[in-house]
Amino acid sequence: MAMTGPMKPLLLLGGLALLGLTSPAHAQTATKILDNGPDAEKKVLVIIGDGFTANDMDDYHQYVQDKVLGGVFTQDEYFRENQSAFNIYRVDVTSAQSGVSIRRYSEGCGTRETEDDVVDTTCNTSSSPACYTHDTALDFVYTACWGRCWVEGTANTSATLKAILDELVPKRDLEVRVLNVLTGESGGCGGGGRLTVPIGASWYVLAHEMGHMVSNLYDEYIANAYKTTPYPKGPVNAKNCSTSLSRTEVAWSDFLTPDVALPTTWDAVTMDPDETVGEFEGCATYGKGIYRPVHDCRMRGNTNQFCPVCRDTLKQTLTGFTDVAGDFSFYASYPGAACKATGTATVAYTSAAHVTNPAATPATVLCPTRRVQENGSFTNHLIGQAFVVDQHPTEDVCCQLFARTPAGNVATGANVCTTGSSGAYQRLYLDFPKVHMNYTFAHFALTCSIPAASNGKASSVITYRFGQQYY
Repeated sequence: MAMTGPMKPLLLLGGLALLGLTSPAHAQTATKILDNGPDAEKKVLVIIGDGFTANDMDDYHQYVQDKVLGGVFTQDEYFRENQSAFNIYRVDVTSAQSGVSIRRYSEGCGTRETEDDVVDTTCNTSSSPACYTHDTALDFVYTACWGRCWVEGTANTSATLKAILDELVPKRDLEVRVLNVLTGESGGCGGGGRLTVPIGASWYVLAHEMGHMVSNLYDEYIANAYKTTPYPKGPVNAKNCSTSLSRTEVAWSDFLTPDVALPTTWDAVTMDPDETVGEFEGCATYGKGIYRPVHDCRMRGNTNQFCPVCRDTLKQTLTGFTDVAGDFSFYASYPGAACKATGTATVAYTSAAHVTNPAATPATVLCPTRRVQENGSFTNHLIGQAFVVDQHPTEDVCCQLFARTPAGNVATGANVCTTGSSGAYQRLYLDFPKVHMNYTFAHFALTCSIPAASNGKASSVITYRFGQQYY
């Protein structure tokens, strides 16, 4: 289960294909918003919403694009680099009323033991926060109760959900349920190939729950009720939690930072919160007798990246689904000096084969590649990366892949920009979404905008890389 935190800027991406059906009560459609190849070769993730009327549907679409595509699959390092393992469908189901039902508990929500939970029967529409029963497509109920995983269903929820998804996306591996919780509250729950979040959940709460959903990673945070409680469920030594303090037997022994003490005490001066691997006490929501690999990974505090141990567990789950260099018929790097300025812009080329902009005005450069054939067919999917230096204090270096036909048909990828100014290079990932172009006479290229020089320092494109596929 997840905790909440501040949001970060997000990237907006679009959809690709459409399926549909209708029922007497609820209109239902499925849109493929990420296509990385045949569904049989990928992890198929389906996103479905509840509590969204026809007037709410734009809010649902925006959440999926901002928090799933532009958040988890763009800003989380692991899922960004491995998004090729997934095909994603967004399912739209229209509810009769806006907002899922809300039920609250007056006692018991601070622990996982549910037998002592007491429903707050005094809570109603006038309460603050409110409670009510709404007619929604899937009959989900938001509870704001940590011990009950924040959300409950009714007697109809599972069967209705299964019937809709069996019809629209019969081959699926993972399910994300997004609930329209009108109070704006957050939370989240995931595991076993499913996760559920309210629309108020940030993208990194989603990323945390993805860790549960995809690989059944443990929570690494400590619940308030269990801060001093020894882990009660017997020996554990798997994935990202362990009751073993043996340097050779702990599940992540291959990842231990050399000479780190076990158990490990956090030192902010000498340690990295999500990279220094030891055994830090507290895991699986219990504070004593069980250990986690790092001080503060995505599975503890949400906002940091996944630690090496969690990344390896996710990698094992996704092996065989993620594209590798061998999946591409053409994969090559080019020097920045291969880029040419457009219009009247003036650029310079260094002895290291970089293209720089020493001028007082911005410049745009075009960087070509060769489109190739595989078994007699031209490649039709394009990904890439750009390695750039941004030395302007307020403006960014931004790059975008595109394909264009002589007739002017254009397909573009995301416009990805640097973050912050530095003399060190930054890598721009242009892999998401892939550029798809079936016209055989189209060409592939990269365009980058380079800001003007600032205080005598010029921004530059160092190198760029293309990958091409046919399917």
